[in-house]
Amino acid sequence: MGLDEEMVKDYNDDTWVAFLDVSGFKREVGADIALAASILDKFYQKMYDVCLSINTNNRRMRLPTINMVAASDCAIVFSRSPDRRDTYSTDSNSGSEKTRSLSSILDFVQRINCLLVDPEPGPSVLTTVLSHMDFLCIKIRES
Repeated sequence: MGLDEEMVKDYNDDTWVAFLDVSGFKREVGADIALAASILDKFYQKMYDVCLSINTNNRRMRLPTINMVAASDCAIVFSRSPDRRDTYSTDSNSGSEKTRSLSSILDFVQRINCLLVDPEPGPSVLTTVLSHMDFLCIKIRES
């Protein structure tokens, strides 16, 4: 299974979820569509790169991995425990597992923010909301 497929793999459990939004993106679209496109390109590429880097390391160390779904200038990022990759798990996370999941999410958010501050092709600041919640992510399958 490739990384792209896992980023949208079905998930139903309690976990840490981060909602990320490129601040001021609508203003950039109105001011300079080419710059807005460059910002989106950078946003998607950096998100993919950071996710790949964290997951490569976390799999090796049996730490929670990061999954994400991105659309336009927003992304939903959530952690997935290495021992709980089944589609519809109902067990709740232990305290230490919640801590490891939080650490993975915070690592992702910190890395992506540091990379997006780069002024080329335009600095991007992310508005991020982080929550621990029951989270359901289902890939819609076309028939």
